[in-house]
Amino acid sequence: GNNMSQELPPCVADPLAAVAELFNSAASGSSEDGSDGDWGVKAQFVAALAQPGVLEAIPEINAVGVEAIQPNALVRFRCMVQDMYNPEYYVGAYRNESTAGRWKTTKFTEDLIPTTAADDDGMNQQHEPERKIWERKVLYCVPLPGESAWVRRLDGAGAGPGAGAVEPSPTTAQTAKRARELETGGDVAMDGMDDMVAAVVRAVGGDG
Repeated sequence: GNNMSQELPPCVADPLAAVAELFNSAASGSSEDGSDGDWGVKAQFVAALAQPGVLEAIPEINAVGVEAIQPNALVRFRCMVQDMYNPEYYVGAYRNESTAGRWKTTKFTEDLIPTTAADDDGMNQQHEPERKIWERKVLYCVPLPGESAWVRRLDGAGAGPGAGAVEPSPTTAQTAKRARELETGGDVAMDGMDDMVAAVVRAVGGDG
């Protein structure tokens, strides 16, 4: 409930704000503004997830379904990496008048760059943001073959506190297949997590 939310580390309760803060700190101390990197994200989340009870409090999307997840929440999922696609190029950081000239990162979201009303009308190009194009690895992930419900429950792949695991629906299984943004460069996908759980930041509310 609310008490549990208050006890969660800040980066778990509001992951995108934590990433933004780390990005801003790195950008202010670097001569290369808006540059790609880790910015201390992995270390902060590894430390937070190592605290007792924190990992279990993060919803597992195969158990609850992506439609039940709050936008911009930290989630976890169990999967098998079946394939790796070609590198993907995307707008990783941008700045314009709406950001007061400061770089903002979109690295861990699927949201588009916000536009002004003038931009929406297509009549004013002065607000066109300055962009940084970054590269990331794209993995094709599928549910673990032959994994039964009792194995998922035994291994802690539940829905979080106070909710039981459910059989994933076909829609949920497809959602797991589309969870593509595990980056082998060491972002929030944790290398060497014994429970084979990857905790990732996704803005599920912006998923089309």
